[in-house]
Amino acid sequence: MRAGYDQLGLAIQFPVRPAEYEFSSASQENEFSLASLLSWSATEAHALAVGLDYSHEWFGKDSGLTDEPAHSGATLSTPWESSSLGLLGEYQWSPNDRWAVFLGGRADNHSFTSWLYSPRAAVVFSPSRAHTTKLLATKAVRRSSDSVLRRAYDADPESEGETETIASLEWSHYVPPYR
Repeated sequence: MRAGYDQLGLAIQFPVRPAEYEFSSASQENEFSLASLLSWSATEAHALAVGLDYSHEWFGKDSGLTDEPAHSGATLSTPWESSSLGLLGEYQWSPNDRWAVFLGGRADNHSFTSWLYSPRAAVVFSPSRAHTTKLLATKAVRRSSDSVLRRAYDADPESEGETETIASLEWSHYVPPYR
């Protein structure tokens, strides 16, 4: 298990800034995070891993680096928060030393999105230590940044925000260099 707390103070200076402030933007971001991964090998051929990834973030507080209030441009920032939860799992079946099959995925939920699902599968064949062939199929769904999702929510509370979906089918074969 891993837990952490981060604090980031920002004071950004661009050539163009509001007349009433020395900095173009100033604010603070704080994050509490927690992650855990559990794995279990039921037999030599079967293994399972499950995990979770949680974070809670606070935005829009004074930066602590300047006397200026939290702002972006000439707009004062009001404090706001977001949370995200990720659940992941993977099953591995290795019927012998040459073959392995992986089935897994991840489900993510954020304060400003519904659940996002990212499944994956792989088959690995290793006829020798020097040769490996892999076939992978994945669909990764990623969300936008917290600030982009918050702006979309402020404009329309029913909005799901922007997500990006990447689907891939990959085949690779590794052969070591000839000596």
